[in-house]
Amino acid sequence: MQTNIRNSLIETINRREKLRELGRWERLWHDPVRALPYYALAVVARIKPFQVTFRTLWDTPMTCYLPEGNTFYYYGYCEANLTNFFLRYVRPGMTCIDVGAHVGIYTMLFSELVTDSGQVHSFEPTPWTHALLQKNTQTLKNVHINNNAIAETKRVLTFADYGPGYGAYNSAHAAGAPALSATPHMTEVESVSLDEYCAEHSLTPDIIKIDSEGFEYEVLLGAKALLSNASQPRPLITIEVANGDSWAQNRNDSFRLLKEHQFVLYGITTEGLIQSQAEQDFYEYDNLLFVPQERVSELTEFTL
Repeated sequence: MQTNIRNSLIETINRREKLRELGRWERLWHDPVRALPYYALAVVARIKPFQVTFRTLWDTPMTCYLPEGNTFYYYGYCEANLTNFFLRYVRPGMTCIDVGAHVGIYTMLFSELVTDSGQVHSFEPTPWTHALLQKNTQTLKNVHINNNAIAETKRVLTFADYGPGYGAYNSAHAAGAPALSATPHMTEVESVSLDEYCAEHSLTPDIIKIDSEGFEYEVLLGAKALLSNASQPRPLITIEVANGDSWAQNRNDSFRLLKEHQFVLYGITTEGLIQSQAEQDFYEYDNLLFVPQERVSELTEFTL
């Protein structure tokens, strides 16, 4: 993806992100062409989730369920800060790992950014979300998808599946998804560790995106070789933190482990720029970046 296209996408994301601050009627007034059909579909999806196919902001065709894909469908991307950072940082030839790929919004973006000279390895454990990930990436030759969870070891995990329409909340975390009142279907999924997978496939990842719904510490425990390897460049890591006190132990353990391996914590602005940040006692929802100490200087152009 050329620089001018990246910059254009960042500008569009920044412009669309301002719509989030508006109420429904204000958004309809400012953006009627996209808002009206979206509202209609969102109402139907709340009654009964259904699949819809559309194009992402970077023009990749995508299929997902509403309402869990409401943001993808209306805005064309997921989180503004994470998307904009990837647009700024990820370059052709890089190797990206997407842990908790869901139906592939970031996997597809990575694929565009690394081009044919790079590669993307994605993991999604629930069978029906994996099937949609497979559908969304089937024409992307640089993408390798895996129907596995990522954990400390290879084993069978008990997994909470909230079903079509709410699959973004699927988790192996004991507390499940505090934001949902729904009762999940409990299923079993197979896991693999990142260290084992990367060794088997001779991978040196440049960046690892982790969104495992409260299971991030387990993911990192299975990546200790990647975190500590001094013989090759260590990866940048992004982590979703959410659900306040319910997932606090997972978050605190993740922070401690990364700090022990000399990773520096950064916050990410809406524009995709980064700034050094102290650990907070409470996170309702955010995406954070951890950078190996020896690679901090590489990100000067993205740092506030």
